[in-house]
Amino acid sequence: MSAKYDAAIIGGGPAGLAAAIALSRIGARCLVIDFKRPPIDKACGEGLMPDSLGALAALGVHLPAGFGVAFKGIRFNCKGHATAAAFPQGVGLGVQRTALHQLLYEHASNENIAFSWRSKVEILDGQRLIVRSDTTCDTIDCHWLIGADGQKSYVRQFFGFEEVGAIPPRVGFRRHFYCSAWSEMVEVYWSNIGQLFIGPVSADEICVAFLARSRSVKFDDALRAFPGVWERLAKATAGKLMGAPTTNRVLKRVALNKVALIGDASGSVDAATGEGMALSFRQAAALSDAIAHGDLSAYEARHKAIMRLPLRMARIMLLLDRFPGAQEPVIKALARNPQTFSRLLSAHVGEQSLVRALATEAPSLVWNLAFA
Repeated sequence: MSAKYDAAIIGGGPAGLAAAIALSRIGARCLVIDFKRPPIDKACGEGLMPDSLGALAALGVHLPAGFGVAFKGIRFNCKGHATAAAFPQGVGLGVQRTALHQLLYEHASNENIAFSWRSKVEILDGQRLIVRSDTTCDTIDCHWLIGADGQKSYVRQFFGFEEVGAIPPRVGFRRHFYCSAWSEMVEVYWSNIGQLFIGPVSADEICVAFLARSRSVKFDDALRAFPGVWERLAKATAGKLMGAPTTNRVLKRVALNKVALIGDASGSVDAATGEGMALSFRQAAALSDAIAHGDLSAYEARHKAIMRLPLRMARIMLLLDRFPGAQEPVIKALARNPQTFSRLLSAHVGEQSLVRALATEAPSLVWNLAFA
C-alpha cells in the first residue's frame, strides 16, 4: 500500500511526538514511525525544569493536576558542603519517563496524526520511505522528513549530516527507589567519580541518576561513594537499572532541503543540564514555524540559538567534573554567597543572561574561592 503525508517523523519518543503535535497545530498531516510501542522508556533524569514546562505548554500540552511531583530548585552537595537555590519563577516537576511519553502520545492521538509502531523504516530518498510492520509493508510519500531518532540517528547518517564537534560521551545510569523524597530540591552530589542526581517522580518513588566519565564505574559502587545517600537507600526496594550515553554534540547543520533533525538526532547537551526535554519542545515549535513558511533555513538559525545556552551551561558543569579537585572549593565558595548560585540557576533556566550573571558574580565568587 502507499500513503501520502505532509510530514513523516522517524522516531516516536518525546521529540518526535512534540514535533508531530507542533506540526498538527499548523494543519500538517503527520505520520510517526518507531520500532517500539508506547510508553517508551529510556534512562534519563526524569525532571522537567520550569522552562521545560513552559515550552511544553507553548505546544498546547498542559499537564493534568496531580501529574508528577513538584520540586522547588537545585541543591549542590560535596563533602558535607551544600548550596541551594529556588527557581526564580515556578517549580520543576519530577515525572516518570513512561508517564510523560504516554501523556504526549495521548495528546498526539487527539490530533491529525497517524502512527506506525513496532515498525522498521527504509529511506529511499528525502520524500519516500518504506515502512514495514509485522503485518504490513507500506510505501510512504512525504513532503517533509523529520529525524527524531536519537543519538544514533539513522536519518542523520543516511543524509550525511556532519558533526562540528562532540566530546567523549559520559555514561548515565538511572534507577528508581521506592521511598519518599527527603528534599523539596533536586539533590546533586559531586565526587571525583561522577555526579549523583536525586529527585521525586511520585509520592513514594524517587529517581536516582548517576553520570560518570568512566564506563567501569558500577551503579551500586557509585552509591556507596555517597555514604549519606547509601544509608537512606540501602533498605529501599530498587527498580530496574537502565543506562545510556550522554554527550555534548554539535552538528554543522540540522536541515537539508526537505529533511530536518530534532531532539538528540540534531545534537545534544550533557544530561547534567536537565535541559534535554526543553530543547526538544523548543525545537518542535521552531520547526513547525519554519515548515509553515516553507523554509527550513529559519529552523537552522533558531536551532543554533536554542542550543547556545544549554551548551554553555553543560561546559561549565563538565569543567567541574573534569577537575574534581575544584568541586569542594567551588561549592564552599557558592555556599558563602548563595546569591551567586541563585543567579546562575536563574540564567540556567533562561530568566537572565548567563554573561551578565557571570560578570556580576565573578568578583564575589573569586573572593570566596580564595577563602574556600
